[in-house]
Amino acid sequence: MKRLFDGIFAQRRAVALAFAAAILLGALVAIRLPSSILPDVTFPRITLIADSGELPVAAMLRSVTRPLEESIRRVPGVLEVRST
Repeated sequence: MKRLFDGIFAQRRAVALAFAAAILLGALVAIRLPSSILPDVTFPRITLIADSGELPVAAMLRSVTRPLEESIRRVPGVLEVRST
């Protein structure tokens, strides 16, 4: 162990240069890292607006909303369908 410390003491400039290089590289990497924890993700979303005039809610649900939802659910890759 004493030989290790003697070797480090004898090459103290090289050790100091290695520490300085490590600190500089660490600072450069820290600057380039993204600041948020989670990445920005945008999910593909399609908005469909259907208007059938002034129908009562029950009739709109029966004649417009349900047929549209059923046809959209058949599309491959669709994970969720929401109606408001």
